[in-house]
Amino acid sequence: MNWFEAIILGAVQGATEFLPVSSSGHLTLGQHLLGVPEPGLLFDIILHVGTLLSVMAFYRREIFDVLDGLRRGVGNLAREKTLGAFARPEGARVALLVVAATVPTGIIGLLLKGFIDRAFLPGWAFSHEPGKSGLPEGLLAGRSARVLSTMDSPSWWYSLKHRRAAHRALTHATLNYVGISSVRETTVYKLRTLDDAARTRWLERAREVGARDAR
Repeated sequence: MNWFEAIILGAVQGATEFLPVSSSGHLTLGQHLLGVPEPGLLFDIILHVGTLLSVMAFYRREIFDVLDGLRRGVGNLAREKTLGAFARPEGARVALLVVAATVPTGIIGLLLKGFIDRAFLPGWAFSHEPGKSGLPEGLLAGRSARVLSTMDSPSWWYSLKHRRAAHRALTHATLNYVGISSVRETTVYKLRTLDDAARTRWLERAREVGARDAR
């Protein structure tokens, strides 16, 4: 890899990191289009560290406010021994919200990692053939899928606030990537508020949907 190719890949990383797409996937695509061999994990880490540093520089005042809020929150916690006292400063509240927003993504990753690693292996679900355009060929074309999921939030909040991020990522970045174009969804919203009868009805519906899809 020469300096020009490294700069191009760095620009791809910087441009796609802040969009609702996979920056790592676009890096891989850029490497294929440029004919660059896999540069290794260190190069990817350097690119992501560069993106992190640029974000920290841009939001340096906000980060300082959060750190100052955490300092004051820890002091409040030591004196009053309550979580409310810790969260009283604005910066401490923001830090707690960041952690809370990160937890669902981590849970999704833990639950799906093993499945995706085994089910979407190169050579079985997709392939990259030398000499072609560099674009992947999905090997599961003609198949269909259904995403069955549950969440505590209401549908309007998930759609408007999060723009259905988890479903869009799984559909476009994984299922469509391997050639599955027909993707249907069944989602149980506000799971925490459902009583036992409602949950039983949803379980029966899930069984019916699974049986119907399997025909």
